[in-house]
Amino acid sequence: MRLVRIVVAVMVLGFMLGGAGQAYAQEEEAAERPWVYASFYKVPWERVDSLTALNKLYPWVEKAVEMGHILGFKMLVHHTGDEYNIVLMTFFPSWEAIGEGARWSEVFEALEPDAERRAEVDDGFDWVFQGTKHYDIIYRVMETP
Repeated sequence: MRLVRIVVAVMVLGFMLGGAGQAYAQEEEAAERPWVYASFYKVPWERVDSLTALNKLYPWVEKAVEMGHILGFKMLVHHTGDEYNIVLMTFFPSWEAIGEGARWSEVFEALEPDAERRAEVDDGFDWVFQGTKHYDIIYRVMETP
């Protein structure tokens, strides 16, 4: 009877330690999954082309990635939608990085040293988003197909 108890105790301990190791591995794997900061905007249709053109002026994303601020960025346009037709998705490596932000101003300053030109481009973005409704949601990539 005593041998049975020892065997059962060893098996239970093995399952517990095996489960703990698996949970630790899952946490470690989850740390590598990016965070997605998604901003949904209702931009008037007559301004969408301007937004696209402004985004193409400079290699914003490449520079922000190079500087280590973000992992990537995507802009989605819902061409048949009326509400929230623009989705801006910024991919961050960690929750802490979201708190630091993409630091677009720092990126822009590195790309365009002329302060007057930066102000002109900023005015363009301000015009696109002026008076628009928006909301933000933070997602976590859990699995990819």
